[in-house]
Amino acid sequence: MKGIAGFTLIELLVVIVIIAILLAVLVPALNVVREHATGSVCLANERGLITAWVTYTEENDGRLVGGYPYVRDIRNPGSPYPDRSQWLCPPLAEDGTIFPIAANNSSAYLAACIANPPTMEEIERGIQAGALYPYLDTTKVYHCPGDKRWTREQPPYNVYQTYSITDPMNGKFEDNRYGYKKMTEIKTPGGKYVLVEEAARNASFNIGSWWFGYKGNSGRIEDSGFLDPVALWHTRQNTFGFADGHAEIHKWKEQATVDALQQYLDGKGFPLHLTSGSGAPETYAHSNQDVMWLAMHYY
Repeated sequence: MKGIAGFTLIELLVVIVIIAILLAVLVPALNVVREHATGSVCLANERGLITAWVTYTEENDGRLVGGYPYVRDIRNPGSPYPDRSQWLCPPLAEDGTIFPIAANNSSAYLAACIANPPTMEEIERGIQAGALYPYLDTTKVYHCPGDKRWTREQPPYNVYQTYSITDPMNGKFEDNRYGYKKMTEIKTPGGKYVLVEEAARNASFNIGSWWFGYKGNSGRIEDSGFLDPVALWHTRQNTFGFADGHAEIHKWKEQATVDALQQYLDGKGFPLHLTSGSGAPETYAHSNQDVMWLAMHYY
């Protein structure tokens, strides 16, 4: 009986090469599909959050919820701003005190997070103490599945909170000369975003509002640019929640924007030509339609 011939070395190498080629083609495509899937979940999260945000204003005489976490009057009675509620608290200990320290000092908060990083349970207690949580009753909507900082990074870079409130929407109270305090002050709520996927690289910068270098009130809107980053977890797009209660996916149109956001996530900072007040005038927002879109819908 004749034996069965095996594969030659050349044939095996050909098969291996074919498999490698298929993987090279399929893996990036699967990554794109996965990122788009997380974008859909992220959009649902923002729809839930912005609905809660609008509901809060309706039940509180039109007042906008604050964006900073350390002004909770119930959990933090010693706060100098006891009359301001906020949508999210920093991590809380079991006795309701802020963990690991009062978060009104970002440098000290950062150092404390490194020395004694909060657990998921403590972070969840912080979320549950926030002003919007009663309208949501779940902590999952505060985190986009595409945001891998919590599982991949070490403290204090393992940020859990994905979304931030923008400065003009009562996000930052120290200097809110140009911001809104009540819903009736927002003239075109359908065109002004409230919630942003923030990509801050540590917890001390991801506990407040999202700040954009908007120049429309003090100069030319074309001179606006990035200060805080937006995330790049869905290939070339991000989700935004708007003041009228809707959320949408916005796709970045320019490669320079995508490169800049990726550069930040890689820990290299922003390129100066997309930041506010840096570089030559031709490198400001009017030469980048993505940055201009952010400026036009910011305030």
